[in-house]
Amino acid sequence: MEKRYIIIGDGIVGSLLVYLLAQLGIKNVTIFTTKYHKASVNNQTWLQHGSLYDTSIEEQKTVAKLLAQQGPLFEELFHLQNHNRHGIMGVSSLDEANSKIDFLNKQGLDSYIINNREAEAKLSHFYAPDLIYLRVPDHPFEEGTILNICRSIGQQNGYTYRNADNILLQKTESNGNGYHVLVDGTKYIAEHVFVAAGVGTLKVIKGLDDISVPIKAYRSTLIKVPYPFGCSIEMFADKKRNVNFINVSSFNGKPTYLLGSGVRSQEIDLLNNIDNYKKINTWEVDEFIDHFKDYKNVQDILKKICKVEDMISCFKVEQCDEFGNPNYLPWYFSFDQYKGLVVGGAGKATLGLYTAKQMIAKSGIEINREQNYKHDIVLSEDIQKYHTMWYE
Repeated sequence: MEKRYIIIGDGIVGSLLVYLLAQLGIKNVTIFTTKYHKASVNNQTWLQHGSLYDTSIEEQKTVAKLLAQQGPLFEELFHLQNHNRHGIMGVSSLDEANSKIDFLNKQGLDSYIINNREAEAKLSHFYAPDLIYLRVPDHPFEEGTILNICRSIGQQNGYTYRNADNILLQKTESNGNGYHVLVDGTKYIAEHVFVAAGVGTLKVIKGLDDISVPIKAYRSTLIKVPYPFGCSIEMFADKKRNVNFINVSSFNGKPTYLLGSGVRSQEIDLLNNIDNYKKINTWEVDEFIDHFKDYKNVQDILKKICKVEDMISCFKVEQCDEFGNPNYLPWYFSFDQYKGLVVGGAGKATLGLYTAKQMIAKSGIEINREQNYKHDIVLSEDIQKYHTMWYE
């Protein structure tokens, strides 16, 4: 009997699991697409190369190095925009700028300080004279690129995509794995099951009450607008004010811009109640607009175009350490009592391929030498040491 493989979730990690399983020549894969918020579907348009993180903190430095490795790999595999594309980051001090530049240069990535005249010309409305500006390799790409490529690969390999409203893992003694997948009332038994459902993860595994995963979600607000803000670059991040501006895609033939503000970052302890946090309130829109008050004309523009129905709640799921603090790294867990089950998430879309590969490694799938990956991901020693400490 042919083995069945199930992937729950079709965001960035679920999509890249499709890519890797197809690359390994694996057949009979079913992907259940969920109704849960897909951060990677809605917002996965920006490759990070580590410049957002504070590398004076060891945990952040570790994930920044991993991002610096994975960003170029994404570009290579999926023919994304090359390193000639870049963004601008504004920081508070010369020391902070030099620290970021030194880190990126050591990773083989180009970064340097640009003068204020050039920054003002490129940033237009978003220029603020109190910042020091540097060129960074972070950049956006066309929205949905990676997910569309992976879905196409899955369809070419005969994989089945099914929409699902309710997905639950349940214990059972009727098969050797110790569980089955219940999808909208129908039972499925598979040799290997990958849960990559993001904020829906706890809903999926709650039927297995003897396992848990230490994750939390962090919520912030975003808005996509067709209004041209005048930037001549495609990505800007202001670390002092914790806001960003990205040219994300094409919208009816015109540029679409994504504005994000960390002012409403909020820890969500109960992921099972995530639906209660999706609603945007009027006061929240006002607070979002106020966060852009230091930029020339931006606040006035947002007052005209920001409405409750246009705002987006964005949830980022992070793994937590023993004290409940996020450790920034991607997460992937297997369980002795449940054969072939792996639960995981990337935390950041740029780490999706790394996370998907680690999930396959943990699944116990037998891989012939001839089927090995065409693009191996090599970890530096310090990252490997940190992962060994947390996951082995």
